Amino acid sequence: MSASKPMTVSKVVLPLLTTVFFRPQNAELVSDNLWKPPSKEFAKKVLPSGEARKCIGQPDSHTRIESCEIFEYCAVCHCSTDSAEQFSMFVHCAIPLDQHLTKDQSQQLIKLSATLMIEVVVAPYDIYTPGATNKGERVLCLLGSQQKVNAARAKVQALLDLFGNEVVEYVNVGSPALFPVCAGVGLNNLEFFQKLYNVEVIMPQIWDTSSNIIFISGKIHSSVLAAKERLEALVQEAEESIYYSALQNMSTLKLLFLSKFRQRETNAIMEKHQCFIQLEAETVRFASTSVTALRSAMREFTLEALMPVFEAHVGFPDADELQQSKLVNNIHRLVSDHNVIIMQPNTSANSIVLTGNFQNISKCLVAIEDLGISSRVLIKIFIELDSEYKDFVSGKKSGKINRIMENAKCDIKLILKDSYQNMFITLTADSFQKFKLGISLLSDELPAEDSFFIPDAYHRPVIGTRGSVIQTIMRKYNVFIQFSNTSQAGRFNFGFIRLHNVIVRCPYKNRKSIPLAKNELKRIVAEYSELQPNACIRMSAGHYRYCFNDTPSMHKVISDIERKTGTYILFPTQIPSSDRTLEIRGNDQSSVDAARELLKHLSTERLITFDNPFLDPIDFSNKVVASLRKALNIEATLDGKLLRLNFIALDDKQISKAMEIVETYVGTKNRIKADRMIDAKSLLLSS
Repeated sequence: MSASKPMTVSKVVLPLLTTVFFRPQNAELVSDNLWKPPSKEFAKKVLPSGEARKCIGQPDSHTRIESCEIFEYCAVCHCSTDSAEQFSMFVHCAIPLDQHLTKDQSQQLIKLSATLMIEVVVAPYDIYTPGATNKGERVLCLLGSQQKVNAARAKVQALLDLFGNEVVEYVNVGSPALFPVCAGVGLNNLEFFQKLYNVEVIMPQIWDTSSNIIFISGKIHSSVLAAKERLEALVQEAEESIYYSALQNMSTLKLLFLSKFRQRETNAIMEKHQCFIQLEAETVRFASTSVTALRSAMREFTLEALMPVFEAHVGFPDADELQQSKLVNNIHRLVSDHNVIIMQPNTSANSIVLTGNFQNISKCLVAIEDLGISSRVLIKIFIELDSEYKDFVSGKKSGKINRIMENAKCDIKLILKDSYQNMFITLTADSFQKFKLGISLLSDELPAEDSFFIPDAYHRPVIGTRGSVIQTIMRKYNVFIQFSNTSQAGRFNFGFIRLHNVIVRCPYKNRKSIPLAKNELKRIVAEYSELQPNACIRMSAGHYRYCFNDTPSMHKVISDIERKTGTYILFPTQIPSSDRTLEIRGNDQSSVDAARELLKHLSTERLITFDNPFLDPIDFSNKVVASLRKALNIEATLDGKLLRLNFIALDDKQISKAMEIVETYVGTKNRIKADRMIDAKSLLLSS
């Protein structure tokens, strides 16, 4: 038996969990794009008394319903289908709806739903979530195929914001591969835009390839335009800095399984590494603006998404026609019961290929064994992981693998190909019993790991003299711990992100030791840190806003100061909403030295107090805040009667120009009560 790619496929059966939605009778608003009367077979099998309620999402002729849960407005169906091409799971998305729609707005929404090929329903609560607890919250439900609903969500949200008198602009992103770049590591860029510009960035799912539009919505026109300009600059620069890579000649069944059932895991990797991942028939493509992020994403994809998906080839060489029929007739039930993909090659009726996670494949093989098809069976399983784990899995002089083969009486091979960067592990057994023991022992030796951040300044005390401390922890928990120097997040990140620089790894059988070792490392760091002298800088929200306005530069400044002084600067990941003391920790005088060095890079702050708050702060932002930012790179923050101006390296003429902009607007509307500059030296609080 060989991997799935070379085999000619006659039938592939997939599990399918889908929802059939029923048209409500008395909803506030219902579109009429996809609703259809149920087929006779579906009504007889699913609907009480065979009632003919219009619905969407009823399974097609290629899909077999194995079981169904009936609710008032929907039916959740556990199915199997032999049509991967027409495979379509129906879902819904509920958007909170505060405003009541006018007749014209309702018509616009219905027209948009027809264009997007979805249904929209306005209901007093989320009627399509069984057991919903938010029964007092009106919602707009989007219904349709998963792909259509995902593509529609951003466009519908933008339209609702227009209905709510928000200013809405959009940015055309050349390629969906740039969505993770726009979103930032851990989606931090979206939070950055919200906090710096007071806007919402509405974008499709970062893995969605059906749209290339990002919307920006907010109350203040100038802020929306400033955010749009910033986002367009990011996109333009990122387009010129994209790196690509790919995993090729991969198992078609594994990629089918990942694309249908593991999108969430892939999505998490894209968010974590700011890297676009696209799954095709035999290839996984990666795109990122950083070579480091690209490599990290590929490595984590292989470990967290690809390795847990096993492919098992099961053959019964001596099965007669009756036994072969029994195997074929049970394929749909096996698929639905155990959430695996099953392929039957057209070259043989006495063999199948299972694809899924280890636990589900193991349970499915137990069910196949219970069918009593034949006394003779051949099972070969394929596992794939990064080649860097070869020695980890095989052990010294292949000791781990040899012990498994000896105990389970099976054959295991580690295959490395020059043209392929990943490693294949195959396990072959000639009985269910040998397979169960062999795969259990092999799975126990596969790698499990976690990564996190420890400040570089604490690596030496955590490692200990000649590695004494870290060696003790590794022996205590039977784990391997690896430290690396912290690398900066890419220049397309607007949040202050500390990338992970510590990895804890162990065999899967010891995986519960990872959080224990991780917690002990963090405890040592916390205890050491508490003993250090600290220095504090009193920073205003304006100081932070100015720093975050050029995060890559500030990230470099802080990294250089930490490296030079051996300190840790506890800089927040995002813009604080109010004044916040910044703490710096280090040995002896180093924290004070670091604080004084950092003060040289902070903005000058000028506080202007007015007699009264402005009656129209939005107008003030559009005419004053926007002008100061555009003309003089001044970050202005209005809070009631107080206006903060934060800037760097402005001469007297430029400062006079800034005051002229403020005073011209104030005119007779208000009066400046106080005006003072903040001396940077006064910001250093203690040591």
